[in-house]
Amino acid sequence: MKKLLFIVATTLFYYSAFKAQTCSELFISKYVSMGSNNKCIEIYNPTANPILLTGKYYIARYKTPTSGGNTSGPVPQPPNYDDTLWLKGTVPSYSTWVICNPEVTTNASNFGALDDPRLRAHANQLGNFYGTYGSSVGDPTYFKGSDAITLEKKNGTVVTIVDIFGRFTDFMAASNGKPSAWSTTAPYTGGTGMGWWITKGYMMVRKNTVITGITANPPAFNPLAEYDTIVKPKTVADTVNTWNLLGHHTCNCAVGIKEYSKQIKVSVYPNPVYGNNSIRIESSQAISSIQIYDIEGGLISTKIISTVDSKVDLSTKELSPGLYVIKIYHENGSLGVARFTKY
Repeated sequence: MKKLLFIVATTLFYYSAFKAQTCSELFISKYVSMGSNNKCIEIYNPTANPILLTGKYYIARYKTPTSGGNTSGPVPQPPNYDDTLWLKGTVPSYSTWVICNPEVTTNASNFGALDDPRLRAHANQLGNFYGTYGSSVGDPTYFKGSDAITLEKKNGTVVTIVDIFGRFTDFMAASNGKPSAWSTTAPYTGGTGMGWWITKGYMMVRKNTVITGITANPPAFNPLAEYDTIVKPKTVADTVNTWNLLGHHTCNCAVGIKEYSKQIKVSVYPNPVYGNNSIRIESSQAISSIQIYDIEGGLISTKIISTVDSKVDLSTKELSPGLYVIKIYHENGSLGVARFTKY
């Protein structure tokens, strides 16, 4: 047991040298790779102030070689990223921003491409469809379990890495054939005797003790050092419960803060909503007013509740198809936040 604890402590020390100032910058809080294109990245704002994404932040993918080693092309490390997606919007303080793959498949019999629209309903932003900018151009939200994903920030001409999921060049000369995922046993690159693959078929949730991102390529990427895992759901109920974990995060940066995600239970249904159907908002507290925002933070409408209630129906007739954020203000002064998609 003493030897095991020493190994874990050494890993955490190793990571600490590659971190930024704590609780001062965005970081990746969840990584979803649940089969087909059910893929999302969640980022978290651990500060007391909102952070503007538009024109400043993007996520990037550094692809794995398609066979047992990279024999041509640039080394997959900064600045040689393969795909980027600029983020658009504002992340409120102690809140999240969820980016998901745009593919949706509603045919439940098509088990080869089950791209769940219920997952996308939790997204603040969707990636671009593959080939949007040309037949050979992809998008970070089509990542594989062995692709490194970064959150990067541009300030003028200066680009800095804010956080890294994975490790650049880990699969440059993969000895285990075509690499598929990082694994649970050192050196964590998915080969024989390296445990089980953990960045493919799982949701990875950043531990609440993590309060900053990894800003430089680590000496090794042990997925379990900073992330807990949730296995791919096998039932409809499990699927809904798993997707509902997106959109909120808890970490030690928010100690002493009344985080709405911990204090208020809010639900929106149906979600997604189709056509001009109404949505119902239910809260654990009496609702006094509601505001609807677009995904870039623009206020669309405000509704004052004349008769205070914990259940409110809202028409979506005037809303265009897209992703929306709802702020729910309560009689006791607390705030709840929810998201919904209209098709």
